[in-house]
Amino acid sequence: MTCIAGRVRADRCSTDARSARRASFVLLVCTAIMSTAAAAGTSVPPNKAVVDVAIAMLRPVVEAAIADTAVSADRALVIVVLDGPGTQPNAPLAEYTFGNAGNTRVDYGAYARDKAQLAARERTDTSVLREREAAHRSTDLPLVGGVHRKGLTVGVSGAQPWFDEAFGVIVVEIIHALVEQRRAGESPPT
Repeated sequence: MTCIAGRVRADRCSTDARSARRASFVLLVCTAIMSTAAAAGTSVPPNKAVVDVAIAMLRPVVEAAIADTAVSADRALVIVVLDGPGTQPNAPLAEYTFGNAGNTRVDYGAYARDKAQLAARERTDTSVLREREAAHRSTDLPLVGGVHRKGLTVGVSGAQPWFDEAFGVIVVEIIHALVEQRRAGESPPT
């Protein structure tokens, strides 16, 4: 049996079935949401109240995921959402910490802010920038985890790069769904 991108040995998975089920659930959620992430959408103006609701919806998934050291070695994660074309363009609108963030030797908040700033400046995901730079054989590759889609920019740090990006995409998609829900005149879930 293999867990999370083949990074966990089979004997650990069999002895820690709960962790494997949790990781499988997180992977399923990430895959389902990321499959719709490439779809074009209208620009979403960031709003802290909407972002707070989106993070509250995502928090149980993130906490379950980072409990597995195959997802986050330090069991920590920071999500930064930038303000869009508001009063302070590309200034952090909100920052959210999970798990051990702030109690590690790594400043995941700084990394998340840097990833978000790079994604905002270049108006694309940092994974795309990394692929472009790799094609040019650059030695200074950007870190994956900055997401710029649908008028929103998010930076995530603390997990494996593919999970950083997945959580960023999920944040964008949930915010977009909440804004669309509001536009349709429906109240958000409580």
